[in-house]
Amino acid sequence: MRARLLAIAIVATACEKPVVAWSDISYPSQPPAAAPVPVTQVADGNACTATIRQGVSGADTVAAWWSIRSDSSSVLMFSRSTGGEWAVPTAVDTTDASHRGCSRPAPAIAADLSAGYVHIVYFLEPTSGAGVFFAHSMDATGFHDPVSIAFGKRASEVSIASSGDRIAVAYEEPNAERGQIWLALSGTMGHIFESRMPVSSGNEIAGSPRVFLDGTKLEVTWTERLQADSSGRSRLATRTGTWN
Repeated sequence: MRARLLAIAIVATACEKPVVAWSDISYPSQPPAAAPVPVTQVADGNACTATIRQGVSGADTVAAWWSIRSDSSSVLMFSRSTGGEWAVPTAVDTTDASHRGCSRPAPAIAADLSAGYVHIVYFLEPTSGAGVFFAHSMDATGFHDPVSIAFGKRASEVSIASSGDRIAVAYEEPNAERGQIWLALSGTMGHIFESRMPVSSGNEIAGSPRVFLDGTKLEVTWTERLQADSSGRSRLATRTGTWN
């Protein structure tokens, strides 16, 4: 009886659909899309303008950035612009214990202000351990305590996209021996990230991810360094998938 139950369990597991049905990695000939344009008019004299990232939802704009303290540690800040007027910035995460100054990866932000949702992902170095973290607001003002996506010491570039209750976070895996792009998925507005998976090949050096999400349709792009090319050139790589 026990053997029969084990066999049934094995068959059921084998028949389960993967979380994402991926295409093969492809290499488009067109250059990567332009990087996000920094917002320069936020009311924060300590802001690293190169790290300001914005998202648009309806007629409003939201922004996240690093604000630098006197000891070169940072605070993750957020603000919202309505009718061209930026609100007083709000601190999202104050736990950074590094001394990088402005030499740190920018956060990424996505918003659906019609529902009140704002989602931010970022690399941080608190005393409890460095890694990629996620914070969100359900009313576009106050933020819940951040949750960890991945722990690791390597400073990681990040990207985020949302569609309804679904959130996709692409990031440079902070523990990979060489640069590799991973994806974290949440079907619960970021309360829990149920799945994490590699997207790029472990045999290549990948970085600078960007993720796009429309319903169940995913697309992840990144740059891939050509190891055999001594000039250090890179190429654009992309992969599409259906989130089951």
